[in-house]
Amino acid sequence: MKLILNIMIVLIKKTYHLCFTLSLLILLLFSCKKDKSPTSWCADPSACNYDDTVEIAEPNDCEYAELNHNCDEECIVDIDCLEICAGLNEEDNCTTCDANPWNDCTQNSSNNWVADAVLYPCEIEYSSGNNVIITVCVNYIGDISGFQFTLKSNNFEINSVNVYDAIASSNIDNNCNGNCNVDTFVLSFGMGADLKYTTNNGTKLAEFHVEYSEASGIVSVISAKGSISLIDPDGEEITVSTVSKNWSNIPVN
Repeated sequence: MKLILNIMIVLIKKTYHLCFTLSLLILLLFSCKKDKSPTSWCADPSACNYDDTVEIAEPNDCEYAELNHNCDEECIVDIDCLEICAGLNEEDNCTTCDANPWNDCTQNSSNNWVADAVLYPCEIEYSSGNNVIITVCVNYIGDISGFQFTLKSNNFEINSVNVYDAIASSNIDNNCNGNCNVDTFVLSFGMGADLKYTTNNGTKLAEFHVEYSEASGIVSVISAKGSISLIDPDGEEITVSTVSKNWSNIPVN
């Protein structure tokens, strides 16, 4: 009888300890769930800030990735030759990068890829502070009636652009809709009876007024509005290539 009593006492103690342990675990479980607050009020699994703890959703609180990007702002499609995510620019055989196939260079009789015209930064003029004027020239012998391009460098921002005076005086001026002081590219074409300007090797086309952070790095002529263009008086594209230059190799005016 005493043995049976002792066994019952042991069983009661173990049962008590077990119940106490289970009660404690249940209490902790519910306490954690109660204390866990949602990080957002977005219940859309496709959103970047989706929270599976949300009970009452707030659609306007959802944040989504930019088109063609993931939630880490990484491009998830092809990047073009101007480093634009999902861009349409392609390099031709002369490494001219734009979305205009009509200006692509062609093969000559020696099977070399050549262009009729070459655009390049040809002159730099230092003014006050960190401001300079970078001039773009063309090597082309013939008549033109328009052109389109811009400049790129990691070390400057373009403040304004103007067509070189000699060309502007021939009624080929920047089509900037009255905002030439804030344009960052040049888009010029003939606007009168005289629709042409005769160029030669080294003809100055446009001046870019820029503010730089460091006078170093590569300066490149690149596409504006999808094209690097040089147009003849008949409205036809002239095949064109570009030459980038190191800042220190651009002649100083």
